Amino acid sequence: MPIGVEPLCRFTPYPGAPRKVSIAGVPIKMEKTPGSVRSPAPLLGQHTREILQQMLNYNDFEIDALIAQGAIGDMTIPEIA
Repeated sequence: MPIGVEPLCRFTPYPGAPRKVSIAGVPIKMEKTPGSVRSPAPLLGQHTREILQQMLNYNDFEIDALIAQGAIGDMTIPEIA
C-alpha cells in the first residue's frame, strides 16, 4: 500500500484570529483512506449549549442560570478584525 508524506501543519482561517493559524494536518496520506483536515478545532464552549440541550435535556432557562452562576462560560464567536 503506497504511503505519501503530507505537511504536518496547515494554515487555516480561525474565528477571532487576525490571520490564518497553524493547525496539525494529517501526517501521512494513504491510498484508500487519505484523510483530511476539514475544519479547525472548536472554540472553547462552542458546543456547550447544544450538548446540554440535546444530551442532558437542559432548557434555555437552566443554561442561562448556569452562565449567570459562572458554572459555564457564555461562548460568543469573536468578530474577525
